[in-house]
Amino acid sequence: MLVAFVCLLQAEAQQYVVYGVTGKVEATTPHGKKELKLRETVYPSTVVSMPYGAILELIDTESRKQYTLRTPGKGKLETMITDRRNTVLKLTSKYFDYVLAQMKGSSEVVTRRVSDPATVTREITMDSTYAAQLDSLKTLIAERDSMKAIIARHDSINALKSKEQ
Repeated sequence: MLVAFVCLLQAEAQQYVVYGVTGKVEATTPHGKKELKLRETVYPSTVVSMPYGAILELIDTESRKQYTLRTPGKGKLETMITDRRNTVLKLTSKYFDYVLAQMKGSSEVVTRRVSDPATVTREITMDSTYAAQLDSLKTLIAERDSMKAIIARHDSINALKSKEQ
């Protein structure tokens, strides 16, 4: 009896965090069915119902793996995860930390800058407020450049008109 209890505790120690949901994926609980939402914790013994076309993305916080379940049906997560039609990715520690920060609501944004396709991509981690300000600044610069082009075109038309007269 004690061995069964210890095995049950070890099985429930493994948990998954819902990273993405497409469609109406439902988990059956003792209180009835409930639709899975982002950031919820589920366990291998959780019974999940996936309709056709639904996608469930899970992050295993213990093994740093991402599971993408696309197979329709109903069953325990531990069974559905082992289905070969589903995808399993081993995440790098840097990406895993980034995903966890995103799920916890951290305001970090990663931007990538490529100066030349043959060069190495440079990553910058910045606060989301700074990223929004940077985006608006880029928009203003683009608008300014288009206004300069319009003014230059207008000046060239005026110069042609004055030469004709």
